[in-house]
Amino acid sequence: MKVFNIILVLFATCLLSTSLQAQVSINKKGSEEEAWDTYGQSISSQEIIDNNEVKTLYEGLRERDSIYITFKAEVAEVCQVKGCWMEVNLPENTKTRVTFKDYGFFVPKDLSGEEVVIGGWAFSQVVSVEELKHYAEDAGKTEKEIALINQPVKRYQLVADGVLARERNKP
Repeated sequence: MKVFNIILVLFATCLLSTSLQAQVSINKKGSEEEAWDTYGQSISSQEIIDNNEVKTLYEGLRERDSIYITFKAEVAEVCQVKGCWMEVNLPENTKTRVTFKDYGFFVPKDLSGEEVVIGGWAFSQVVSVEELKHYAEDAGKTEKEIALINQPVKRYQLVADGVLARERNKP
């Protein structure tokens, strides 16, 4: 019953929340400042760690461990229903599934292939077949692809406080 209540609260929060956006600048070493859109909380560009280190940190996590990290990564996939999760690439064909703190913000559904900066709590978790099928449905996978999902998977995950994406042209 407790899990049902948590899911219900998350769903209600999702319906009531809107995407928080602001603009920030990150100064790349020796180059011009780039404008970034902020989704969620602002992230400090001073604490960005290397992708190889991110993968190493994930590998060192034990069950129920978590660590706060900020890193840059390329977006592999975004929820096509409303932008409520994304997967980002790490080295060696590894991915991290990113959800957003308290369902308090979402990202644009067309962020795939873009570089983002993410700050949040990293952990690993075994994801059930039912949940994997739900995510595949959100990603727009075919019924045939969804039917092939039949084993739980250990995944690297992150609950983001904020995401920075390169500034987009606004109408």
